[in-house]
Amino acid sequence: MFEFISTSMKYVFITIIYAFIFAVIRMIYKDISSTVKREGFQEVQSNPVLRVIGYKDRPYTGQTNEYALEKTRIVIGRDKSCDISIDDMLISKRHLLLWLENDEWYIRDLRSKNGTVLNNELIKEPYILDDGDSIKIGDLVLEFRL
Repeated sequence: MFEFISTSMKYVFITIIYAFIFAVIRMIYKDISSTVKREGFQEVQSNPVLRVIGYKDRPYTGQTNEYALEKTRIVIGRDKSCDISIDDMLISKRHLLLWLENDEWYIRDLRSKNGTVLNNELIKEPYILDDGDSIKIGDLVLEFRL
């Protein structure tokens, strides 16, 4: 009788070990496959965005606002006909232009009344945008993200 119980327990124990190993391998596989899917998604989603990071010289605490740059030429201003229309009296009707040329994004102020500030410097001519650049127009601070 003891021999039967001992043999049965060996098989139960071996079955539990194999089930554990199978579960670990399955978790590793799922983790790896989800990582590959996330990386593939990031490659597809390659449109740059303007992300609101500040308002009236304070960190922005409202809803997350992002403006996807889906065209190769984007006009930002207060006017409703602009590609990105922002209701702020300190922003001109046609305030600034963003455009894509030779795989580089450029920014140019459109002779706005209050100007455009790029990385804490008032711009007067076109500049190439880099990932993480800060753009201040009116009371709004935007971050350019590739």
